Amino acid sequence: MKSNLREIAEYARKKLAEVADDVVLAAVAGQASQIKFANNKIVKTAIENTFDISAFVTKDKKILITNIKDMPTEKSEVSAAKKKVDESSKNIKKFLKFVQPKPDFFGIASGPFKYKKIPRLFDKKIANFDLNEVDFVQAGMNAALNEGAERTNGIFQLNAADAILLTSGNVDIESQATSAYFSIRALIEKDASGHMNSNARTLRDIEVEESGRFAGEIARQAKHPESGKAGKYDVLFAPLAFSVIAQNFGEAASIFDVEANLSFFKNKLGEQLGQKSLNIYDDATIAGGIASCEYDAEGVPTGKIPIIHNGVLKTYLYNTSSAKKYKTKTTGNAGLIAPGPHNVVFEAGTDSRESLIKEIKHGLYITNVWYLRYQNMSTGDFSVIPRDGMFLIENGKIAGPVKQLRVSENMLNILKNIHALGDDLKQMAGWETSIPVLTPHVIVKNVNITQPTN
Repeated sequence: MKSNLREIAEYARKKLAEVADDVVLAAVAGQASQIKFANNKIVKTAIENTFDISAFVTKDKKILITNIKDMPTEKSEVSAAKKKVDESSKNIKKFLKFVQPKPDFFGIASGPFKYKKIPRLFDKKIANFDLNEVDFVQAGMNAALNEGAERTNGIFQLNAADAILLTSGNVDIESQATSAYFSIRALIEKDASGHMNSNARTLRDIEVEESGRFAGEIARQAKHPESGKAGKYDVLFAPLAFSVIAQNFGEAASIFDVEANLSFFKNKLGEQLGQKSLNIYDDATIAGGIASCEYDAEGVPTGKIPIIHNGVLKTYLYNTSSAKKYKTKTTGNAGLIAPGPHNVVFEAGTDSRESLIKEIKHGLYITNVWYLRYQNMSTGDFSVIPRDGMFLIENGKIAGPVKQLRVSENMLNILKNIHALGDDLKQMAGWETSIPVLTPHVIVKNVNITQPTN
């Protein structure tokens, strides 16, 4: 724990309580290290220390959220840190005068609460940076090169943080967290590349070599692709590709998105949206989950929330205020303004990747995607571009690499047409997947594939 973290956090809560009715204050002191590599060589290393405070305050149903960045981290600088808090408190008092009240705000959670410990969220070796990070990078690069890749690019990042959550609702909890992230792209020629990443909270769970092998294998198989043809395909999505789509099923379950008419789940509660074998959860309690945490942003204990159960949409995600508005219970998903998912988890199937490929008579294997964009969020119409290796499947076998195709679909159609899930559950998060997703390989039938217009 940073020596002055609690002292400054308690001082900030006290000062904000003087100008607000409700206060939720999160203070986080962290350290991050990063190694970037390109063309099989390490090109940049960096270490960063941070100490930030975020505050949610209300006064007469007026809501204001602010951040106090770059707080001094040394104990000798406590007076300077308190001065920044004083300035922020004065600004909050001034700005609250100009904020319009939110009539349907019904307060924050009232504690105290009891929390269940979640395994594998903290690793002392990461927290102490007691490891040779270059060895991890080299192992990942070598794994890709051994599969036939000629060049590798990517990043290896470690994070450690101490956090305190203090609220006017009688919440006072401390936590420690670590994480590791490895991303690698393997390349052979312009149109022959593979990509994979691995996310974990502990070193025992990070899959550096496996990621390198997958990226290298896909790059090797993707050489000399032919232009693909538009049409309907049964698509096998790799976890990295499907996670970009799947995170939207968690986000659309937020009552905030539903109210704002930004959710394709609006007016769908209780409807059969997928096969009876389909189960999707928001699970903040999963061991080693990237966004797993014993409590949400207002201190409510988290849990495993069924979003889709046996193919049926079961619930929206609420914080305390929105739950009171709809006369239900919070799901432990604050976001103080917009409730949201922690980890979107798909219940895995029993088939291997090879078995799933054998099921497909005419289809595609898409290993990665980027630039998902909605044409209409309320209906779920979207498009997304495959990148890296993409392959035609004919009669249960990979027939060869293809390129220049686009997925042009609808989120509800994707759900309805999920046909089979593999047994290889992977935790995905990164540039294109801002909400962590745990998903295996997934077959989606009758996917509309178009050709890009440019």
